[in-house]
Amino acid sequence: MEEARTALRLSGRRVGLAALVHLVLFQLLSGALVTVMLLLFGLGDLPGVDEAAIYVASDAAMLIAGAVYLVCFIRNRHTVKAQTPAPNGIRPLALAGYAGLIFGINALLSSVNTLFTALTGLSLTVPAASEMNADPWLLVITVAVFPAIVEEAIFRGLLYRWLRQHGKLFAALASSLIFGLIHLNILQLFFAFLLGLVLCRVYERTGRLRYAMLLHFLNNLLMVLPVFFHWEMSAVSTVECVLGALFLLMVILWAVLSKKHGKKLLPAGTRDALKDCGTFVTALPMLLLTLLCVGVCFWVMFI
Repeated sequence: MEEARTALRLSGRRVGLAALVHLVLFQLLSGALVTVMLLLFGLGDLPGVDEAAIYVASDAAMLIAGAVYLVCFIRNRHTVKAQTPAPNGIRPLALAGYAGLIFGINALLSSVNTLFTALTGLSLTVPAASEMNADPWLLVITVAVFPAIVEEAIFRGLLYRWLRQHGKLFAALASSLIFGLIHLNILQLFFAFLLGLVLCRVYERTGRLRYAMLLHFLNNLLMVLPVFFHWEMSAVSTVECVLGALFLLMVILWAVLSKKHGKKLLPAGTRDALKDCGTFVTALPMLLLTLLCVGVCFWVMFI
């Protein structure tokens, strides 16, 4: 038992330090690159670049800062490769079910933010791509395609596999927590955490990272669709609220029926995995990462 706790704390130190370095590099590079892009293209040489500069710079910074995780992979490549889930197929209907689950979670949390904003005047997130006057195809690449590939390679392809040596459920919880934290706003913290859990499950079930990338891409594409079709944000918010309410009703119904039939709502071993997460998160670098990211989340909301 003590050896397991020591190993978890060691993982917390290593992963937390890598995530901290990645986060600082990512933020510094994003700010520097967006400034350069606005100076280069501020006169409108490329349509939509001014508005989408933050996304272009963010993607470039993510790729450069991701070298931190590449170093971790090289140093631990044998462990990572040994923890790769066994390849398996998945039926289109099951994949569609996972997509529906992701879209439902997205709609529910977005409707919660809409209600919260209406009541308080504050927002739990930052402006979406759909609220920007940017070139749609540029947004597809920077918001949907690039993050789906790079973030899945980092958080499921590397981080999840490396943490999987401590247990599948723990690895899903821990990697998804870091995935949520690095988005640096409250709404995305919760959504990215839940999205990460679903994508870890898909990767574990299929052993193929491309399915997680596809679902990630489809989710991010939802942010861009209103730009293509010139949808009013008020209409989008109304649809999200309706879909969110329906999804919440379905979740409640599923919970009631599962309890009625004596089925467990949480996977076996959840309590032990949560305890392991507690040990992992209380390692100093992970604790600093968590406090820093949560602090920025509240700063973004109130400032």
